[in-house]
Amino acid sequence: MRKAAATLIFLGMLFSALGAYSPVDGFEPRANPQPSPEGIKVILYARGEGNNLDPREPYFSAVVKECEDLLRTADSTYKLIPTEVLIRKVKQEGALEVIYPAVQQAVIPFNQQRLYFTRLIIPLNGRFAPGTLFFRGEYAYTLGAAKPEYSLISTRLGAVINSRGVDSLKKLLGQVNKN
Repeated sequence: MRKAAATLIFLGMLFSALGAYSPVDGFEPRANPQPSPEGIKVILYARGEGNNLDPREPYFSAVVKECEDLLRTADSTYKLIPTEVLIRKVKQEGALEVIYPAVQQAVIPFNQQRLYFTRLIIPLNGRFAPGTLFFRGEYAYTLGAAKPEYSLISTRLGAVINSRGVDSLKKLLGQVNKN
């Protein structure tokens, strides 16, 4: 009996490390847990005007990784319902948007909930700049048994906060202006 329990614990750790098992969801297929920069679009907004970052530039992957790290280490949320009007205002003030070609997912640490998302919108200036991340997505528990379809997920808006802030992201974006 002990050997069987030890084997199950070992297999759970192995599958978890390989991304095939999660203590939150069990054996659930993962939607691109570690996306490659291929197909990812990053848009830098200033005064509402968007400029695409070149995925061939050396800073591109680092910018995407930092955005994902901000989401994956979020430590709070708002009692706020983001709207399209708010997102337009955030982009007007200055923001970075990461657009994924397929549904992504992350377990948000402060609430231990699985989040499916297609976009991240990170304010760089204005009221929400000190660490707010807006996302187009949905938590797994609100989907129930529904498959996280890209078209459905992309219509939903939410927000989390990372108290670390966006200073390291701004530092990386400083390289954009140097190239």
